[in-house]
Amino acid sequence: MHRFPARESCAAPRLGPVPARRLPPRPRLHRRHASQPITVEDIARATSLSVAQLNHAVHEFSPTGNDTAGELRRARLVGAHRDLLTADPERGDTVRDIALRWGFAPANFARIYRSAFGATPRQTIAT
Repeated sequence: MHRFPARESCAAPRLGPVPARRLPPRPRLHRRHASQPITVEDIARATSLSVAQLNHAVHEFSPTGNDTAGELRRARLVGAHRDLLTADPERGDTVRDIALRWGFAPANFARIYRSAFGATPRQTIAT
């Protein structure tokens, strides 16, 4: 029986950073689709990356160190915030509708929003 010598080339390949050229620009990727019901898996599939590769790459470019889900949530919060600032309660705009439009459960939205912006959604829509 012949034994193969232990060599570095026989080691399992290591996943390194994903070249930036394989990623669409981060702002466009997250902001363009943030209001749609997309998942991290959808984004990975669209970029031809594994979820692990995508998370690694997004984490490197994120100003807050978020993974893909965190960046998507942040983009959705920014979109909801923008909608709350331009909402008109007299037209029938509600916090609940805006939360649902951006993919948030109304029961959790106020807590998440306040944590991010330091005010409740109701305070923001009233200004």
